[in-house]
Amino acid sequence: MAKKYFQGNAGFDLLSSKHKDLVPLLNKLEPYKMILYLETDDGVVANIPRLKLVSSSENIFQAVYSLLASNKNVTSLLEKPNNQALIGVSSVKFRLYRSGGRLTNVIDNDGNATTNKNPSPQQGEDGVRYCLENGSNGMPSKESINEAIKFDFDKSWHANFEKSYNAITTIIPKSKLKLYDFYRDSNNKKLDVLNKITDSSVLPDSKDNWNPSDIWAVKKTAAVQLQREGNILWNKQKRKELGIEDLNKWVETQFELKNLMGFSLKKIDGSKGNIITVRVDSSLDKNISYKGISEKFKFNTTNSYVDFLLKFKVYGDDTLYRFRFRPRAASGQLRTYGEGQAQSAKTFDGAISSDLTNTLFPKISTWIPYCETTLNVLNTVYDTCVSQTKDTDFAAFIQQNKYSLVEVEGMNEKITDPYKIRRACVLLYYIWQMELTEQKTTFKKMFMSAKKMNVFSSIHYKVYG
Repeated sequence: MAKKYFQGNAGFDLLSSKHKDLVPLLNKLEPYKMILYLETDDGVVANIPRLKLVSSSENIFQAVYSLLASNKNVTSLLEKPNNQALIGVSSVKFRLYRSGGRLTNVIDNDGNATTNKNPSPQQGEDGVRYCLENGSNGMPSKESINEAIKFDFDKSWHANFEKSYNAITTIIPKSKLKLYDFYRDSNNKKLDVLNKITDSSVLPDSKDNWNPSDIWAVKKTAAVQLQREGNILWNKQKRKELGIEDLNKWVETQFELKNLMGFSLKKIDGSKGNIITVRVDSSLDKNISYKGISEKFKFNTTNSYVDFLLKFKVYGDDTLYRFRFRPRAASGQLRTYGEGQAQSAKTFDGAISSDLTNTLFPKISTWIPYCETTLNVLNTVYDTCVSQTKDTDFAAFIQQNKYSLVEVEGMNEKITDPYKIRRACVLLYYIWQMELTEQKTTFKKMFMSAKKMNVFSSIHYKVYG
């Protein structure tokens, strides 16, 4: 097992939860809490706990030891001068020892992990789910969240959990959380009706483009009814007797009754969490329109992505929006993904459906594997693009050097890394396809896909910051 250290109050709370006789003594250590760390084996406290004093100063150790030893109910044994002591209170003993140097695998004074590791999407979603399942009396402790999810979340993630919890409990009050079971959408062991209504074989597009909910709330008293009705719907959809409109109507009815509610989550980095109802209506299509570019993105051939900076009119409001395309596959591969976000936002709204991009730009699906395996890479991006013979129209486009959506730099600069040239050829191909397309229609579809606002989408809550 790996060593894990709990700083100050985090360590004191863990230690006192197991040995209540130590509480008065630990309270006296308050002035030194930021340099005291409870040592554990992956959170398991030893039979004789070890309290580590991180300091190079012998005087600091002596001050802490004297503070503890001066208590009349305390027994003390200085095992190593200025370095280690055994402290006893009633039948409980712990060891105080001094050590310099930097610690790793630390839970800080406020209960946050001091780590650069990021949780998986599933762990982040499960953190919110756990808070809802166990939050009827208020926000669960950071320690309990870490233990339940088996991940030490840092400060930003614990803040996200609290903000998400506060937003969702405006819809389901804390006093009513126990009336619901909460399920992570990506867990196939969720309630069977949830697997059936999200079955890709009966949906017109990917599940997230129909309903991007990450967490489902199911009222316990309605579960049997939901299972029965959902199963009937699914079977009729499989037989083509009902369509997506029928499923959406049923989901909306259960949503309004608060029997079944989906919550789409985004990590909240702002000061508070917000929650809105996303409801697609018949006026959607005519109330979103593409209005041109807001500015040209400066694309250098060494860039790892390309942006398209555009203007939309959405229900009468002007919206500046960004589409970003970048390869995000394993090393050496060039499979490229699109995302969308407001230009002022820190996080992306969501992915542009790969099904949609394959439909809008069918030639890309053969161009990418060609660039990965067959493309003859020369010294510059320009020479590589114009010398290839797979797509001579693309070569002619590069030679013309006319771009309406972006500014392109570095075409004739020598690049020694072949992967960067291959990547640039893929991103330039995306630029070319964007230039060629009927932009008014295509960009509107891409906007709606990133926003999860397809005409066949179903009602859900969006939690964001």
